[in-house]
Amino acid sequence: MMLMGGYENIMYFAREYTAPPPDAVGSRFWKSVCHEKGAASLLSTRRERGFAADTELDKAIRQKCLRIIILRGGAMPAWLEDGADWGEKGHELELDSLIIRVLTLRNKSISFLRDMDEADPEIVDGVKSIAMEAYALDYDLASWPLGLAQDWRFQVSRTHPQPSLNAVDAVANTPSHTYSSVGHAAIWNRYRALRLITNSIQKRAFFALKSLSDGSIVDANMQRCQVNINNLAVDLCCGVEFSLTSQAPTRGAKVTAFLDEPHPSIAALLAWPLTVAVSVDAIEPPEKTWLKGALKAVARSLGHTLLESVSDHGEFKF
Repeated sequence: MMLMGGYENIMYFAREYTAPPPDAVGSRFWKSVCHEKGAASLLSTRRERGFAADTELDKAIRQKCLRIIILRGGAMPAWLEDGADWGEKGHELELDSLIIRVLTLRNKSISFLRDMDEADPEIVDGVKSIAMEAYALDYDLASWPLGLAQDWRFQVSRTHPQPSLNAVDAVANTPSHTYSSVGHAAIWNRYRALRLITNSIQKRAFFALKSLSDGSIVDANMQRCQVNINNLAVDLCCGVEFSLTSQAPTRGAKVTAFLDEPHPSIAALLAWPLTVAVSVDAIEPPEKTWLKGALKAVARSLGHTLLESVSDHGEFKF
């Protein structure tokens, strides 16, 4: 069903010649999409009928459902909420609980996200609540890696700049990351996307409070969020670069071809964090340009014109 959902997304969007303008939650993505909802319904039905919920397939489908809901800004279905019920354990369960909190924050913020730059005094308490919740959540997200075993960590080197090849243009003066596998890098890339969401929402909430609160305190908090976003964007570029180049040929024209259109299995792992990243306004232009180029390469690999539209026109807002 998820594969059919991907096909449906591609074919529907390719036929849509006159598209409505994008909005805060990319609503035009969901106008004619039913197979991904169908996959979620099947997952729910399996649960109701007593099938084991801790299989790797069920866990993977649940995780994809959560990522889709975050993009949509939807509410948390109660039956999906507890990762322990789906076989998540240890550090994975800790991160899963943080994903649920990001989803909930995104849903709460959607109601005022579009208009919060000109916040009405009547909603100031709600905006403050969002800002504080985002602050606490990002603190917990930042603390998550501190308890990880060494084999969960990655290595950072500043001796090798990112390659400038075709669709993936170089980001100057960035470090290089080394992970144990592409799957390992995918966990960290998705983690960074979660933190980008919380810092972006937090910064926008503080901006809405600027005319209603102590300006110096608000400016300090906005600057803190911006520093986090800058660092996360650089780290995400490094994680994506590792994924794109880890299985590429060592030299020659085949390197360029691989980076221009990476293997679909790698592209699928990069699609969500890149979609989030290019939708965060506060990312600086050099990193934003690089990330958009990477998303275009992913879109070509997957044949996904919808993702290419995210890169070209923007569909979401965090």
